[in-house]
Amino acid sequence: MRGGKSSASATKAMIDIVRSNSLADLAARINAEHAEAVRSFRAPMEHGIKAGHLLIEAKEQLKHGEWLPWLEEHCAVNPRTAQLYMRLASNEEQIRNSCGFAEALANLTKVQRQARVAQMKDRREEREVELAEATAMASEMLGSELYGVIYADPPWRFELWAESGMLKVADNHYPTMTLDSIKALYVPAADDCVLFLWATVPMKPQALAVMEAWGFEYKSTLYWDKGHGGMGYWSQNTVEELLIGTRGDVPAPNQGEQPPQITRAPRGRHSEKPEIFAQYIERHYPNLPKLDMFARKQRPGWHVHGNEVRSPVSNVAPVDAKTEANIKQVFLTQALKRQKAFRTTRALKWRSRQR
Repeated sequence: MRGGKSSASATKAMIDIVRSNSLADLAARINAEHAEAVRSFRAPMEHGIKAGHLLIEAKEQLKHGEWLPWLEEHCAVNPRTAQLYMRLASNEEQIRNSCGFAEALANLTKVQRQARVAQMKDRREEREVELAEATAMASEMLGSELYGVIYADPPWRFELWAESGMLKVADNHYPTMTLDSIKALYVPAADDCVLFLWATVPMKPQALAVMEAWGFEYKSTLYWDKGHGGMGYWSQNTVEELLIGTRGDVPAPNQGEQPPQITRAPRGRHSEKPEIFAQYIERHYPNLPKLDMFARKQRPGWHVHGNEVRSPVSNVAPVDAKTEANIKQVFLTQALKRQKAFRTTRALKWRSRQR
């Protein structure tokens, strides 16, 4: 009896090994066909159908309740796409012999796009959270706040050449600063940071100079359309510009979710900016610590600094070389972790295809 039980156990073990090897091979082939279906623009249907047959074969080998966990652990295919592939495989003959082929191809292409967009969106959200955590850690080391988002509306000094415009000059409404004074400001920006810098059209060259002096690289511009004419020598300035610059590695908004380049909004007080632009920033960077420089009011979830608010940001001071080096190490460590995770994922995918 003992010999019989031992033989049965050995047979079962061999079956399990064969089953395991078979499923591993199926997973590798499924991943390969899925990758080709996602990449291919000419024949995604063929690879989708092949992946469907392999998925059906794998599902038949698995016990009840094992399918979804196995799919999640071994395959780079989400359950929704897997169901689509299996439907294509199950109805392959009808699809190829009917006008439904074009519709099925269109559906598959749509799923491809959705899968790509979803992956990019998830990765961007993860990156924004990681960046917020690294910024908070660096701030703790510094003993002073650092920010991943800087929103600035400097009090530009603009020289007028006609007496008729003197009543509207900014100096009559609030204290202004020279270009050199603005450039010399200490800006508590993290190593990975995005800057949103307001400028009037005539002051754009000066604004770009300030952006460079603060350590940012220009990326793009949003425009506030005020809806009616204003001052100007060469044209009536009906827009103001919100320049966007970055330093380090900051995720841009998700494709298709970027704010419009031109936003029309009514004027408020002299030089007051529409709230919708701050809302754009909050929507795309909900976790990053944010500083509103030259603020006119408190802003929930932000730190503010300005001569019109009662609670300026505290503990803002330049850092010494040693502290700065430690802070840079925090961001470098985060970057290396991301790089290692990417390489590990890529290596696993490559190995699965070689099996």
